[in-house]
Amino acid sequence: MTELGVIVVAGGSGKRMGAPGGKNLLPLAGSTVVGRALDGVAQAPGASRWILVGRANEVEALTQAFGDVWEVIEGGVFRLDSVERGLEVLDGATELVLIHDGARPCPDDDAVARCVAAATETGAAVVGTRPTDTIKSLDGDLVAETLDRRSLLSVQTPQVFRTSLLTEALAAVRERGEDAESITDDALAVERMGHPVAVVEGPASNLKVTRPADLAAASAMLGAGPRTGLGFDSHTMAEGRNCRLGGLDIDCEVGPVGHSDGDAVLHALEDALLGAAALGDLGSRYPDDDPAWEGADSRDLLARTLAELAEAGWRPAAVDVCLVCEQPKIAPLRDALRVSLAALLDIDVERVEIKGKSPEGL
Repeated sequence: MTELGVIVVAGGSGKRMGAPGGKNLLPLAGSTVVGRALDGVAQAPGASRWILVGRANEVEALTQAFGDVWEVIEGGVFRLDSVERGLEVLDGATELVLIHDGARPCPDDDAVARCVAAATETGAAVVGTRPTDTIKSLDGDLVAETLDRRSLLSVQTPQVFRTSLLTEALAAVRERGEDAESITDDALAVERMGHPVAVVEGPASNLKVTRPADLAAASAMLGAGPRTGLGFDSHTMAEGRNCRLGGLDIDCEVGPVGHSDGDAVLHALEDALLGAAALGDLGSRYPDDDPAWEGADSRDLLARTLAELAEAGWRPAAVDVCLVCEQPKIAPLRDALRVSLAALLDIDVERVEIKGKSPEGL
């Protein structure tokens, strides 16, 4: 079998995603966006070398997460720059090279294998889908022409090439003085040399995560859609105890009795989060007979829970809390509690609800 080098380019800024820290490390289906992309091409037929080209500010995190298999290097300003850097590291060690986008977390195994096989025959192959919409070209804001979609292809990755061919094609782009930003896919450079590029049709599920809706669609296709958890906690109230609920210290004559600070709101919330992610429960982590957790701040425990969720590829999306108590009265505290929970969970306050109910003397 022909040896294959795999280069994954993960340089997206995440601006359209609204992810200021970048989209590559956003949680997805128990992993991350880029982690799923890596898993999808790591076992391509003949793969023997794996190179991940990342953003400068993510190289350390990517190395920690994937450096046991992938050689992580810093990318360039444009896609052309990053692919060239990957090829430099590969240094012709494999006859074929596969290029894949780190923002495509759902590559199809069969399409990947067929693309490798086609490139083995022709020297260059791309995965793509036939458009189902009617496509029109424009002249300003007016329709110029309706195109025959039967002759069109929406190009995806992976794209597979004879390594020497792709290296030569990218060098030719430089020699011609072409704008590096204009090379939006690697096959374009090969086409401009006049070399044929084979087409392998793949599924529409091989989407590129660009906007929040794409992330939700990828999550659903990977079988990891939103989950809901239910949490419950109860504490007696006693005079002389500090009243902390939802991370707030509240002026009240009585406070919850507990081994920790007794914050029933955060305890129930943590159980709901752990349950939704199928990660167990709060009590098994912080038993009430362990002196290490006596008087523990439940805000710290929540932070630990959120870190554990993130490691497993999950994050809170929205919470709804029902607090049943005689004291304190919740209505005057509702807005402050919502703000507190939103800050602790790092979500918008519009995604937090809290309701107070009276037990009516029960």
